[in-house]
Amino acid sequence: MADGASQTISGIPTGNECSVVETAPAAIPGYTWGPITYSPATIEISTKVGRLRSWWATRSRGTLQLQGDETTSNPDGATLPAAFTGTYDCGTGYTGVFSVADGASQTISGIPTGNECSVVETAPAAIPGYTWGPITYSPATIEISTKGGTFEIVVGNSITRDLGNFKVTKTTSNPDGATLPAAFTGTYDCGTGYTGVFSVADGASQTISGIPTGNECSWWRRRRRRSRATPGVRSRTAGHDRDQHQGWTFEIVVGNSITRDLGNFKVTKTTSNPDGATLPAAFTGTYDCGTGYTGVFSVADGASQTISGIPTGNECSVVETAPAAIPGYTWVRSRTARPRSRSAPRVGRLRSWWATRSRGTLATSR
Repeated sequence: MADGASQTISGIPTGNECSVVETAPAAIPGYTWGPITYSPATIEISTKVGRLRSWWATRSRGTLQLQGDETTSNPDGATLPAAFTGTYDCGTGYTGVFSVADGASQTISGIPTGNECSVVETAPAAIPGYTWGPITYSPATIEISTKGGTFEIVVGNSITRDLGNFKVTKTTSNPDGATLPAAFTGTYDCGTGYTGVFSVADGASQTISGIPTGNECSWWRRRRRRSRATPGVRSRTAGHDRDQHQGWTFEIVVGNSITRDLGNFKVTKTTSNPDGATLPAAFTGTYDCGTGYTGVFSVADGASQTISGIPTGNECSVVETAPAAIPGYTWVRSRTARPRSRSAPRVGRLRSWWATRSRGTLATSR
């Protein structure tokens, strides 16, 4: 008998009671038959006609559960959005939007069995200083296969800190050829959790990796032969557009200069002249303070001449040119002069002369 139609069985004696039992209809995939009902359960043949109550079929339905990744991979502690949003598609008439917090779930009910579901998450808003990884879906699609079942798609996210590199480069001005140390050491500070020490030779560099973009770095170097530290320059590991500088290397150049310690060498002229000889305007000679540090001097009696730029530790000596003879007088060398001197801080003193009146004897006889 067709749905909505009737079949009449004739020739039933009045007064008889009739009942019917319908054979269970064959299953229809994706649907579930409800229980058979009879109204009334029995009927007496009088002048009425008994009618079979029909079945009805209802669509089998399940649920789709959307779950954020159990813990969004967030090793660097970014502040995550309150909810992640997107759309789901379970076939014509079964589409919509979802909004689910990290680690939470949202269930969409009433999806017909046999339908396939997929989801697309809206890309999360950018977080300054961090980068979102690709969105993952596990599985990519899922079938609502059983009535009343809940089928899950896990939407995964990952986010990591944007990192750059910090390079310390060492340069030293050394015009006088000092023997430099094998390495210059110090500490760097790029913010909490990003501090350490560096050791770098002159002319070389050391790169410190894994510094978060936006952090500022500074260095401190111990001054040689001094106890206090010297602050270095500061360098920002990224500019204003910090998210565009992930992986860049930012450099601080640590500069030193070293020069030879120098002193001065002074030649002072003294002359003992008890008899009032007319002395020359200047006394001349040569000095020798080591290779490259030789020359001449010219200094008046009672005056001094300073020779500058003599390396500390060098020894200096002077040789005065013998003064020209003065008629009636004789030059005699002083015994108190100091002919050699360290260049600094001592002063070299010229070996002095003195002039004495030439004298004879007078003899008388009676």
